[in-house]
This record gives sequence, C-alpha cells and structure tokens, in this order.
Amino acid sequence: MQEWRSRTIKQMMDLQLKDDSEKLVAFDQHRSLLLSVAYRMLGSVADAEDMVQETFIRWQKAATGEVQSPRAFLVTIISRLCINYLQSARVQREQYVGQWLPEPLVLELGSDPVDTVQRDEFLSMAFLLLLERLNPVERAVFHAF
Repeated sequence: MQEWRSRTIKQMMDLQLKDDSEKLVAFDQHRSLLLSVAYRMLGSVADAEDMVQETFIRWQKAATGEVQSPRAFLVTIISRLCINYLQSARVQREQYVGQWLPEPLVLELGSDPVDTVQRDEFLSMAFLLLLERLNPVERAVFHAF
C-alpha cells in the first residue's frame, strides 16, 4: 500500500512538472508579443515589463485544461491588466502636463544604424502620436488585431 501511494505521488509530481514546463514554453513563445502589447498600451518599458511579470503569475495559476489558445489567453490577461493599470488612481494622479509620448524602445539595430533610424523615425513618431489619441480600451482593441 505504501509503495502504491509513493508511486502515485511521484506520478502526480511528474504530471505537475510536465504541466509547468509546457506553460513555461508557451509563455516564452509569446513573451515578446506580450511585451509589445503592454509597451504600446502603457508607453513605458518598465511598466510593460511589470505587466508581463504579472501576466506570468496569472498564467501559472490558470488551469491548463481550461485554456484553448495560450496566445489569446495571455493577450487577454495582459490587455486587461494594462487597462486596469491605466484606469488606476495612481496613474490618474500622475497626469503628465503637455504632450505625452511613450519612451522610445530600441529592440535591435540593423546593419546600418543611420538607415534604420531614418526609416523607422517617421513610422515611430506616427505610431506614438496615434497611441496618444487613443484611450486605454481603444489601445487594447488596436493591439488585439
């Protein structure tokens, strides 16, 4: 009886480890997407990374059997977290006076940095100005597509 119980416990622990490793792999696959969604909604790399970490915690707590699409589930979590953050009293007390633009995010440099800057500068500024005019819910919808 004791041997059966220890075998059952070991099997349950193996299943849990397998489930955790699958969750970690799924999260790692979508981490850059989550960071980009959060950054575009919040405009700050530090805040975006905080939201990604909070999303990871909630992902670990979620029951795997209930999740049909990890990507959709994770994007939904991070979008809702960002909306809640943007609607929080702390953020509303820290209203910026003047024109607000998110901090620039440099992911990687191309072969010629001058060409990369010239090519991306126009699109970057246009996108930042677009984000400035959207409210938090509109930003979530914009990034969902």
